[in-house]
Amino acid sequence: MRRLLSATLEGARVARAQVVVSALIGLISIAVVVTAVEAAANSIDAQSAVQRDLEASGARTILIRDDTGDGSIATAAISRIAGMSNVEWAVGFGKVGDVTAFAGGTPVAASPFYGHSPDLIVTAPTAEAGLLVSRLSSNTLGLALPLGQVNNQDGAPEPVIGSFVAMGVLNDISTRALRLDSTWTGPVTFIALQARRGVDVGSVAEEARSLLGAVPGSAIRLDVPTALNDARERLDTTLVGSGRAAVAIALIAGLMFISATIFAGVLGRRRDYGRRRALGASRGQLVAVVVAQTLTPAIPSSLAGCLVAASTLGSSLAKVEFIAATGTLTVLVALLASLVPAAFVARLDPLKSLRVA
Repeated sequence: MRRLLSATLEGARVARAQVVVSALIGLISIAVVVTAVEAAANSIDAQSAVQRDLEASGARTILIRDDTGDGSIATAAISRIAGMSNVEWAVGFGKVGDVTAFAGGTPVAASPFYGHSPDLIVTAPTAEAGLLVSRLSSNTLGLALPLGQVNNQDGAPEPVIGSFVAMGVLNDISTRALRLDSTWTGPVTFIALQARRGVDVGSVAEEARSLLGAVPGSAIRLDVPTALNDARERLDTTLVGSGRAAVAIALIAGLMFISATIFAGVLGRRRDYGRRRALGASRGQLVAVVVAQTLTPAIPSSLAGCLVAASTLGSSLAKVEFIAATGTLTVLVALLASLVPAAFVARLDPLKSLRVA
């Protein structure tokens, strides 16, 4: 043990003496850590971007349609669906009827609605029953402001009490007017809901169907974005694979460069190792010298690389754990890289090493 410790200390002294070799090992170690972490971060960023794009295109949105209204779906079904643990929001709409601002005016479809969605922003100064218009439907009706009075398809007057903005998957609702009516109980002909996770859309759709309370045999249609979520899973797999491949390439490249650098340093000190062998140093001691010479700059440099990566990416627990794991792998790579030069040193013939050309 004492000899091994002595060899390790000797390796550290050799590392300090071979400044160029140690500096190269340190720079390579830092580069490996930073490159591997950056590659993984880029892969995660790409996954997040794909996720955002797919969510914007409705990858978590499920549409339930009863085009005929024969299902007799009540508004209570919307509350049941919105109460599911894996559903973010649900909003439903009733049968459509036309409204006009004046006789002979351009009609606009109007329907009652129930529920809440962040994609449906309602502005109504009062809680009274009446119509809400979007900018598009207000222009179609010829209303300068979202206030006034229109006539429904039966000729009865209806007050316009406010406005709404529909976005995202509810953007198509912007062409119509919405009827605010707290006493409306159905029938519901169209429900839009959003699952909390894209992977849950299939199970959420089936559970939501069971909560509709629809008449058996009614023509209920579900639009589930399974193709989008299948594409997301394939892209996630591809991006994860490419990220892991980039990390592996960085580690392998680091192994090769460190090994070549140590080998060059060993060749330059071949006579010194031969002299040690002739004076009684064991093969194990020579291996320990080379390994210690490699790890002396590799360990602090890997730590420095971790600090650089952490300052770039932030300090969340998951990131810190990954960066620390990458730094540890880099040290192990340096250890592996030293084994080939160490084996070369251990097999040196002291007589040939000391022979003067």
